[in-house]
Amino acid sequence: MSKVELFPAWQEIVSYSADGPRHQKLMETDDYKAVLVGLEANQKIPPHPAAAATYHFLDGTGTMVVDGERLGVLPGATVVVPAGVLRGVEADTRLAFLGSHGVPGAKKTAWQPFKKVGLVVLLGLILMYGFMIATTFLVARSSPIAMMFSSGMDLGLGMWGLMILPLAGMLIMFAMMFVFYRLTAGSGGSMARMMGHSGLMVQMMGHNPDNGQSQRKETNVTTHTYDIPSVNCGHCKMTIEQKVGELAGVASVKVDVAAKQAVIKYNLPATKSGIETVLTKIGHPPAGVQ
Repeated sequence: MSKVELFPAWQEIVSYSADGPRHQKLMETDDYKAVLVGLEANQKIPPHPAAAATYHFLDGTGTMVVDGERLGVLPGATVVVPAGVLRGVEADTRLAFLGSHGVPGAKKTAWQPFKKVGLVVLLGLILMYGFMIATTFLVARSSPIAMMFSSGMDLGLGMWGLMILPLAGMLIMFAMMFVFYRLTAGSGGSMARMMGHSGLMVQMMGHNPDNGQSQRKETNVTTHTYDIPSVNCGHCKMTIEQKVGELAGVASVKVDVAAKQAVIKYNLPATKSGIETVLTKIGHPPAGVQ
């Protein structure tokens, strides 16, 4: 979402279902999400860990369970929960609330591509600089050792310039790359979107334009069905599909709440153990995985 959007009346967009809690996305970026949730009477969102979040209750009555403590909620109540703390909701009557939270790992994800690309480019620049220095020594009239250890290091202004200028250029190029990536990674990647997510530079920087949900190359795809006992509602389904779908190499994630299963298609660099690690980290470990 890249523009301001007005919702004149939340009652017009909230939805309820006998199958379980319903989530309507109001806003979702690389580092922030806001959802409108509707529950029928007696429906529950089981306690689960998540990022720091704010929950504002709009209609109905119920209970919010935070780290084992039960908090009665009425229209107008607001609950703020720190990161990693277990939280859940139980509806006594038809219940509606607004939830907003950051996306865990957003900053880490943004910096990892820069580190990888930056190190490769920096190594290339260092090699280029070393080659230029070596060339400078080869064309010098005296031997490199004599030049380096002669009294006063008298190489002459021109010779020093040939060695120092490439180093200065390398540092300037690295600083420019640093500033450029900060601009493209910040504010939801606005510059990256202006360039087009499918562009070569954006791909090099590691942006994933579809968060792993669109169809990927089907070469050597592995399909695995995970039994996940903790899946109880649409919120669980949404969390698993989003977080696992963000992994590089994951082609699709389909969660069946009734069967408590997730069918995941993936290829390299995604691995079975890597997917299990993510599932465990978000509070939904597969059966048999501690």
